[in-house]
Amino acid sequence: MQEVARLLDAAIPSTWPPEHWEPSAIQWLIDRSRAHPNDRGWFAWHAVLKPNAAANAASRTLIGGSGVKGPPDANGVIEVGYGIVSEFQRQGFATEATSALIEWTLRDPRVKRIDAETFPHLIPSLGVMRRLGMTSLGAGSEEGTVRYGVTREAWRQALSAPNALGQP
Repeated sequence: MQEVARLLDAAIPSTWPPEHWEPSAIQWLIDRSRAHPNDRGWFAWHAVLKPNAAANAASRTLIGGSGVKGPPDANGVIEVGYGIVSEFQRQGFATEATSALIEWTLRDPRVKRIDAETFPHLIPSLGVMRRLGMTSLGAGSEEGTVRYGVTREAWRQALSAPNALGQP
């Protein structure tokens, strides 16, 4: 962890990693990033909060992250994920980080739809998906999960709406 803190020039809270970030999933992201160095950006991103008295942060702090499970599949679908450590949850950071990530992915014309999965009892996570303009696609890929998604077109239309995506 000290190396991560040094590389990010950020403090790492004792609550790291975010809840539901299984060690196997973190290792999967590391392995994929190493195995596919030319796909930089298509895996993990860190959410680092800059010093801000209003946010109760005296220094740069690693508060979470977002990521993609890789470049778009043959149908142009990507899957995003996100997580924020407990003391910074419910402040809009997951929505902000994932919205920025979606914008980054949409630079690639192959991306046609952005999906995300969660457990139905994780109400804040469902809220993030809805604020991102995602709608239910049914059951997720893992037992007990649900899948939400938004198409490129729906994302762009929602951005031009008076109450744009990502706004609480």
